[in-house]
Amino acid sequence: MNVTHDDMLRVEYGHLIGDLIIGDRAYVDTLSFCSKNDQLFLMKNRPTSRKYGYTITMSFEVVPNNMVSITLETDYKKYLDEVSYVIPDTTPFNYYEQYIPNLEFFAVKSIHGHEYMRDYIGFLKEAGFEFKADLN
Repeated sequence: MNVTHDDMLRVEYGHLIGDLIIGDRAYVDTLSFCSKNDQLFLMKNRPTSRKYGYTITMSFEVVPNNMVSITLETDYKKYLDEVSYVIPDTTPFNYYEQYIPNLEFFAVKSIHGHEYMRDYIGFLKEAGFEFKADLN
């Protein structure tokens, strides 16, 4: 092929997450995340998303040091039974490396103001989201 994987995604979706620079904001879906060594990452080789009017939407802002901050954009209290829309995917990054050439990442600095996933999940639980199990 004479077109890269990233270029094909740009043709279909517009921008990729990695096209954004410090200060830029965009929407993102939960499947654009992955994990490595117990740290959460946002894949740069995935397309940006769009705001949905019928469910929870997440956005990110590119911040210094190759990092992003994640925010819940929707009035999430209307959707307390949709916890899967607010939990980023934690599939190990090496799974994606098999399928996406030249995979690159932004490290996640915070999710809705929380530096650690356990704290973010605690926030979601206090907000009223329904969980199948406790982390204890």
